[in-house]
Amino acid sequence: MNSSLSSNQLSVAVTETATETASLALLAAKAQIPPEPLDIQQIKKALVLIPHPDDESIGCGGLLALLAEQNIPAHLILVSDGSGAGGLPEGAAQRRQQELDQAIKQLGDGLTWECWQLADGSLSQEPSLKEKIQASITRYQPSVIIAPWLQDMHPDHAATGHRALSVYRDTVYNEADDKASTHKESVLSQGILFYEVWTPLPATHILNISTVWHKKMAALQQHKTALSCGHYLRATEALAAYRSLLSGHLAAEGEYAEAYYHLQLVGQKTEQTLDSSPSAFLDKAKATTATAPTKKYQVRYACKQDAAELRNLFINVFEHTPETDWWLKKYGHEPQAGTVAVDQNQAVIAYYGALARQGHWHGSTLNAAQQADVMVARPYRFATKKNGVFAAVSRLFLQEQLGSQRAYQMAYGFPTARALTLGIRLGLYQEGDDLAYWEHRSPPNRMGLGWQVTTTSCRKQKAWQWVNALKPFMADADNVFWLKKTGAYWQQRFRQHPKKDYRILRLYRWGRLSGVAIIQHQFDSAATPRVEIMDLALAGNHPDSAQKLIAAIINHSYKQGAECTTAWGTRLAIDELQRHAQSLHHSGESSVVDQGRMALPADTLDAPLTPQIKNHCWMLGADTDFR
Repeated sequence: MNSSLSSNQLSVAVTETATETASLALLAAKAQIPPEPLDIQQIKKALVLIPHPDDESIGCGGLLALLAEQNIPAHLILVSDGSGAGGLPEGAAQRRQQELDQAIKQLGDGLTWECWQLADGSLSQEPSLKEKIQASITRYQPSVIIAPWLQDMHPDHAATGHRALSVYRDTVYNEADDKASTHKESVLSQGILFYEVWTPLPATHILNISTVWHKKMAALQQHKTALSCGHYLRATEALAAYRSLLSGHLAAEGEYAEAYYHLQLVGQKTEQTLDSSPSAFLDKAKATTATAPTKKYQVRYACKQDAAELRNLFINVFEHTPETDWWLKKYGHEPQAGTVAVDQNQAVIAYYGALARQGHWHGSTLNAAQQADVMVARPYRFATKKNGVFAAVSRLFLQEQLGSQRAYQMAYGFPTARALTLGIRLGLYQEGDDLAYWEHRSPPNRMGLGWQVTTTSCRKQKAWQWVNALKPFMADADNVFWLKKTGAYWQQRFRQHPKKDYRILRLYRWGRLSGVAIIQHQFDSAATPRVEIMDLALAGNHPDSAQKLIAAIINHSYKQGAECTTAWGTRLAIDELQRHAQSLHHSGESSVVDQGRMALPADTLDAPLTPQIKNHCWMLGADTDFR
């Protein structure tokens, strides 16, 4: 394959319409305008296309590092498999993808990526490339797409840039035709930002990357396979030093910059033009339709600096005052603690919280995100627009963190009926398993010889590592979706709660631990005294352990003066508790009340296991963050 595109090839690739011909004709005129500084703080959300591993570090590594420092969402797509089109040894694709993963970690926390595994060296002939880019834009809803320069000498780079431009053009046309659109801002409202790798581009914007130069170099150094084929470190430094001539420092020692070409189409379909003013880049004031005034906000990932604002939002939404360090205790250890929306004064107006859990399905382990503390400030609550604040914070997390090759392979939550309906309407949720509330009343049952029971307040429990060795409670663990019990989660969930009375009930058989339950005493004088089962686990192999554990909890409730034993959870879990209770000598009386449905990811999200897991979830109150 040729290493560059001829001028004729370039013309054919770009001039599919008269609009694109006009756009190309303006390239030369726009290049005459002195480049202006690129203000990354105006970027809302970026989708980055990289044809090969190392393109991200060479072309836009400084930009990515700065976006990560600012907690601005950026998702990278490795378009090819990185195999080298036959020019590298067998196994190079896997090695290069591992090197890419390490490089992205060097650039900063919060950056996410995926790989399409298309044939390296053949992207210009790949029929699905445009469709895949369009699907990703629909999925991630970026404000700007970052792609290789249209005239890059590498065919894969140029092909990726041209397909991105074509998809962007179609997106602008479609949105201009949508007269009913009331979105706050359009998808790709900030256009395309092209970066350079093999061929220098006519820069419209310059980004000073001196403060993150060490990160860019550290990232590029991870690409050992590519570095074995060429002196990319030297070439990259030379290009960045040269580009700093345009950053106002005249290539002073230690100064580095990256160059970009920004392209933005504005207007209606019948009169598409290029905005030739670089200062118009990322202009917040642009609007595609005349609508009622909208509330402006920015969506990004939550960080520890948001803790105080999130506490204020919690008080505003739930009318309850948590501890000062509530958010840090609950989310401070999470690898990705959810997403926030902030208004123009940087006040947090919405939050989509997430807790990392380890799920089990058919003998395999998968990472699951537990939806928690989803909050929207009252003036913004339950907006039904697709780009409303609730949709925005939910979409950012679900579309960028959820996927078979991403941080989480499954997500679940227990929203209110109204929030579930809204999530379904917005294409974020689907109805999951039925939820139910169980109440059981019976006199105590004899435990039998060799069984003993102890209870301890969770507040007094100091060591929690033993929880990690517990086994699932359910009889058919291989055919249900359940969540692993860990000491870290139980400690965070039950020990640190200042107001609720959580206790550990341990069941022993001849002195050996046989089962464990987390229970909650609810003895408020204004309510019916009851004991709620929060979580259950087994520790031994005795066939009667599950039944005896339920009997032990019912006996404890009776001895404590509670009128009933209760549990809240999925229908599978509640039905199993009911079967055990009915198998006891004193079966007593039970009632089960419907509690709505849980939420699972919509079919449009990247969660392929959802159809299988749906109606097979085994969860109790411990798997929420509110009971």
